[in-house]
Amino acid sequence: MSLNEEMDITFVFFELACLSLFIPFYSFFPIITAIIQPDVRATDTGLFVQVFFFWWIFVPWANILETKTRFKKSILRKEATVVLVQRLTPFHRLIGIRVGRLKPAFQIEHSISGYDELINLIQKKMEQNSKHS
Repeated sequence: MSLNEEMDITFVFFELACLSLFIPFYSFFPIITAIIQPDVRATDTGLFVQVFFFWWIFVPWANILETKTRFKKSILRKEATVVLVQRLTPFHRLIGIRVGRLKPAFQIEHSISGYDELINLIQKKMEQNSKHS
């Protein structure tokens, strides 16, 4: 075996070793994305938030505390709204901490269809609940 062949084999083993270190990170990436950018469905009684791939949690309108509009720090400055709620999952508390609150939250991206209507509906329901309280 020549020196070049040995170097090629060593390099391949090195690449495989490096790749195996990143596999756990890539396996968590879809889970993290599902937590940060969940699907949201509105009903007359509240919101259904998809917290993991097949797991939906119902959030009644009365449990929505506030909304915060934020801009991502990027060239395009994309808008997103963070919705703070009374209960969700422990992972969602990290999203609330990102906006300075200790409450659980989820983020609604501006790029989804019906973004404006959904945010207006959430704010309208929050106003109605504050009048009834």
